[in-house]
Amino acid sequence: MAKLINRYNGNYILAIAAYNAGIGNVDKWLEQGIIVEDASNIENIPFKETNMYVRKIIRDYGIYERLYG
Repeated sequence: MAKLINRYNGNYILAIAAYNAGIGNVDKWLEQGIIVEDASNIENIPFKETNMYVRKIIRDYGIYERLYG
C-alpha cells in the first residue's frame, strides 16, 4: 500500500482504487480523464466493484475518525 500511496503522490483514494483495480487501470483512467489526480470525481470509476470498494473504505474511515479520531 505504501508503494501505491507514493506512486499517486500521497493520494490515498487513488492508491485504494489501484489496490483493488490495478495500477494499469487507474493510470488509464487518469490518462483518459475518467478520474482526475485529486480524486474529486472518484464516483466516475467505471468498475462497479472498485467504485463500491473505494466508497466503502472512505465511509468506514470517516466512521473510524468519528469514533477514535
